[in-house]
Amino acid sequence: MRTFVSVVAVLLATGLSSAGTHRVSVVYDGDTFRTDDSLVVRLLGIDAPESYQPGGDIAGEILGKYVQGRQVRLEADSENKDQYGRVLRYVYVGDTMVNLEMVRKGYAAFRTFQAHLKYQDTLAKAEQEAARIGRGLWAFNVFTPPTPELMQAKVRAESVRAESSKPGLQVVSWLDAGTYEGKLVTVDGTVVATHNSGNVCHLNFHEDYRKYFSVVIFGQDLAKFPPRPEDYYLKRHVRVTGIVKDYKGAPEIAVSDPAQIEVLK
Repeated sequence: MRTFVSVVAVLLATGLSSAGTHRVSVVYDGDTFRTDDSLVVRLLGIDAPESYQPGGDIAGEILGKYVQGRQVRLEADSENKDQYGRVLRYVYVGDTMVNLEMVRKGYAAFRTFQAHLKYQDTLAKAEQEAARIGRGLWAFNVFTPPTPELMQAKVRAESVRAESSKPGLQVVSWLDAGTYEGKLVTVDGTVVATHNSGNVCHLNFHEDYRKYFSVVIFGQDLAKFPPRPEDYYLKRHVRVTGIVKDYKGAPEIAVSDPAQIEVLK
């Protein structure tokens, strides 16, 4: 009997009695943490600012208040890991889904990393409400409001991510282009706004070009492209191949040949 009691005491002391749970040891930012057993977890369905971006320190602090030093339960969806080897999970502290709370309180935005997330409708509604009221980081314009056009783009991004597993050059959504900085990829999306100064032509995939992906054609190459490329490519669904670079915090691809832009419709 003493031996049995001793074993139970050891299990309780080491936390092994909480089957299926993990203790959080390090919070990296508002959507990523590491556990005592060296599991790096990326919260599914959400996206918080990086620690060096506006609002990133606040988002990390809020996530820390939920999970730092606590036992969490992890729930998987259809995909186990992302491209960086982080496990993708819904995270629970007791009965509270932390992913949903981060979105509901405005410290993370709804973001899909795989097709058909089981809680995507719940997360999307929580984001819309947080944006409408101006909760958390929405009050400081850290996130872009979830317009119908952006929601449609997110749905399109799901199918592009599913397609990216096929052989050949990786096809990525314009929403994800920033995670491929320095890499040669094909970016899929629709040109929603353009500007041609004569020295450079910008093809933008979101009205807020300061935060989102765009394509740049420099003046010396404009003659190679169709006349008035700012009109030719506007509202077109395209795929652009090139190396993703960062320009003042936003991802872009500079193209010098029209063959780099495939017009799908």
